[in-house]
Amino acid sequence: MKKKVIVFLSLAALLLAILPVTNVVYLLRSDQEVKSKLLYRLDPILPDLSAMMSRFGISLFPSQVVIGKDGWLFLGDKYSEAITKKRVGAESEHTERARVSGATLDLWRTHLLATGVKDVVLMLAPDKSTIYRDYLPEWMRPASVTLADVFVGSMSSDACIDLRGFIAERSRQEDRLLYYKTDTHWNNHGAWLAYDFFMTDVSSRHPEIKYALTGSVSDQKIIPGGDLSLFLRMSDVLEDVSPVLQVEPEKQIDAKQIDFQTKAVKSAAGNPPVFFQLEPLLVVSSDAENDLKVIWLRDSFGTALSPYVARSFREVLQVHYSAMTPAKLDALVEAFRPDYIFITGVERDVATFFAYFADHPFR
Repeated sequence: MKKKVIVFLSLAALLLAILPVTNVVYLLRSDQEVKSKLLYRLDPILPDLSAMMSRFGISLFPSQVVIGKDGWLFLGDKYSEAITKKRVGAESEHTERARVSGATLDLWRTHLLATGVKDVVLMLAPDKSTIYRDYLPEWMRPASVTLADVFVGSMSSDACIDLRGFIAERSRQEDRLLYYKTDTHWNNHGAWLAYDFFMTDVSSRHPEIKYALTGSVSDQKIIPGGDLSLFLRMSDVLEDVSPVLQVEPEKQIDAKQIDFQTKAVKSAAGNPPVFFQLEPLLVVSSDAENDLKVIWLRDSFGTALSPYVARSFREVLQVHYSAMTPAKLDALVEAFRPDYIFITGVERDVATFFAYFADHPFR
């Protein structure tokens, strides 16, 4: 730590010395007037400065990104207090919040099953820091009992498919990575393994759900850095590896995307990933395995899953779970008449976004 402080102070002194010169050159090249108040701007040099500091394990934006070992980047405390809550674990003031969130989600499930929905199941996606903890800085190690443990333990066993143990085990078995090094999310391979595990479980409970998809990595490609590199202003500097997944049986799927409220068609061809939606989006697939209707409450971890979901179910109504209240969800269920409701959410949100359920119980 002392070495990093010395490096930081040395670089800061060097920066103060060269910053005025750098800004003068930048202003002259861009035909802007040189003014004294502009001489110490950081904007023109932030990408290069961030890249230089990151080599020493120092993040210019520590609330957003923590720099781990071997080029791994992890989400900072600005988002769901991802670090603090995990380090403190079940001994924190958030423990009761996590317990109530899980118990209330269980009550949502009981209510929805009584409306005729055949099942309501949560897929809990692991944090990247849970799966690749060997690449965390030593000070960032999680507690032995986490808020996610409390959250899952407060629900009935069939309400949640907790992927943390399965994905952690597969990460040790696989030669390929399951998450991006420069992004918060799992990659196509990790998402596929998660989806396959989830669907194998769900289809075993409900024989009417046909599931015969298989997937394998056929190639990989180099892509620009992900969201964490963007936070560091290094998305043009860093690269990542994205596995190319081949799903069998191979077939052309056209997943039409329709605004559920206005009925406007937003996309009609292909089966691209669908980013999370704050307004209900209906995805209707041309040749899905099952002629079944699903309401899918999801966050950004559902993006990589969405092409696989379109392969499995003919009609999927997608919306972020934080956009739902009991009244809104009841109205969607009444209007759409789903066979199933699935929820996909990431581990770090058990005491933040998932706490939303605690504030909105079904009466």
